[in-house]
Amino acid sequence: MHFKEIVSILKKISHSTNIEFYIVGGAVRDNLLQKDDIDNIDIAVINDFDRFTDSLTDELGINKERVKRSMFKTALIEYNGITIDIVTARREMYGSPGALPEILPSGLNDDLLRRDFTINSIAYDVKNDTLIDPLNGISDLKSKVLKADRENLFIEDPTRIFRYFKYKCRFSLSEERGTKEQIEIALNAKSLFLNVSKSRISKEWILILNEDKRREIIESLLKNNVFGCIFGEDTKADVNFQKNQNTLIETLNIFYENETEKLIKILNTLLNGLKKREESAVRRMKTESKSFDCNNENIAFLQLK
Repeated sequence: MHFKEIVSILKKISHSTNIEFYIVGGAVRDNLLQKDDIDNIDIAVINDFDRFTDSLTDELGINKERVKRSMFKTALIEYNGITIDIVTARREMYGSPGALPEILPSGLNDDLLRRDFTINSIAYDVKNDTLIDPLNGISDLKSKVLKADRENLFIEDPTRIFRYFKYKCRFSLSEERGTKEQIEIALNAKSLFLNVSKSRISKEWILILNEDKRREIIESLLKNNVFGCIFGEDTKADVNFQKNQNTLIETLNIFYENETEKLIKILNTLLNGLKKREESAVRRMKTESKSFDCNNENIAFLQLK
């Protein structure tokens, strides 16, 4: 779906109601990069979240029962090949490193400042057809610089380190010294990922496997010792892996050189858990062969997953 198409739909709501809302984040960034096709769009609502969500479903002509809502005033809509994420504009307070934040309703400025990088902290005002850019993200985008939007960004949420290298490689962005130093400081913390669930790490890993430049991203993660920070300094990864539609097989291929128990730990984390049958198959493969072999009979079982 084109950015202009969703904007056209949203303009109808902005002109027929007094609801204040904005397109924020990645869709705005990508549009500024002349990428008109979008697969995800984030909308921050300042007031009357429920009425906005109902108005949007009416404009899209979809059943309200298809909307996935949460008690935290968020909603997710799948429509015509795109995912629409609707949130109440908010600010976040982190009680401890890596833990999920406390969420408090707030205005647009706080919502933009809570994000990760300046290039993602840009909003589009649908009603007035203007861009709101409190952190000069447009300038950074033009200069092709990836910059953290505040201090302690990676201590608050270590999974942002995955996103940093993903965006850096995807858009061929240069490093900003202060942001790079933040990452180095964070990765020197022994317990950085202690409060981060497997599901949060797994989500970022699977998104990386879907990137066109996944090999370059994984190599960057390896060079910067991100895997070592999570799994131990002796973690090995093979960046010369073959693409596979099965994420288990692809992840296994990349980390196969590790000792059996470490390999199981890596797979359990990056894939948010393994079934006992899958663990058993991996153990048999490691017993039978020191190298990854796609012809191994245990692969056939894993390929079915």
